[in-house]
Amino acid sequence: MAATIKFWNAYTSPATDGGYSLGSTDLQFLDLYLTGSAYIDALGDHLLAPVDVQIQFRDSSIYVVSNNDGHLDLNADLNIDFLINTVEQINLQDGKLVPTTDDDVDLGDTTHEYKNTYTDGTAFIDTLELHDTINLVFYEEDLVAYEGEAVFYA
Repeated sequence: MAATIKFWNAYTSPATDGGYSLGSTDLQFLDLYLTGSAYIDALGDHLLAPVDVQIQFRDSSIYVVSNNDGHLDLNADLNIDFLINTVEQINLQDGKLVPTTDDDVDLGDTTHEYKNTYTDGTAFIDTLELHDTINLVFYEEDLVAYEGEAVFYA
């Protein structure tokens, strides 16, 4: 069967939809330059972008870029949403990493614990459950006068 490509005034197209390839795995074109949009059904195995090339979404403030080897920057002007099974779970906003729904997302679990927690500020905790040996270290310069009652159960 002979391949048919039609040349029109404003575009070039194959005679039938999805019937012909542009190049092959052995014979590839070097570069493709477009002005406008590319409508691609599938990208194949991978998409390789050179350093400092950003993949932009909607406007210029929403994009993904890798300026250094081993670094991936996600940029958004408002927030970045993390979804699991199409359900929004966590939002990364300016200065905050917050769950979408109050009292819904765990930080770790019984078999996947975080090693250390570093907090500069106030920890607001509804319930604090401590196991095994409890070591409380207070530094005199950090102590603040407090009136109230502390109850420890053995």
